[in-house]
Amino acid sequence: MLEDTTALVTGASQGIGETIATTLGGYGASVVCAARSADAIEETAAAVEAAGGETAVEATVGTFGGLDCPVNNAGIGDPVQPVHRIDADEFRRTQEVNVVGPFLCAKHAERHLRESDRGSVVDIGSIGGRRPYASRLASRPRRRRSSG
Repeated sequence: MLEDTTALVTGASQGIGETIATTLGGYGASVVCAARSADAIEETAAAVEAAGGETAVEATVGTFGGLDCPVNNAGIGDPVQPVHRIDADEFRRTQEVNVVGPFLCAKHAERHLRESDRGSVVDIGSIGGRRPYASRLASRPRRRRSSG
């Protein structure tokens, strides 16, 4: 079904990203897996190959001749603490991974997506964007209820 499709999946070493990568590979897509953990990404790459897909971490476009679909799945939920205790560097790290990372992936893929007859970007988000968690960066403060 997806034999002529090349996908780049970030956060592919575990969870949703791993499932997306192996599923795309199972449908015949060429899949590039990206993650922070080298050991875990090697396991996912082997699973993609076992499912029938191809992997290449080094050069997606050079290896496959193009890119049809980057899947921005990588994300972190840290730090988990009240906002007044969050260090500015922790906040920056979270923004780099969750906001800047997907932007840069789409930015650098854009030219190749225009060359594809089916180019698209898939961004995976957390339910926390709709239902904030307490003590998370994107959360709004909870209001205290009065007992009287």
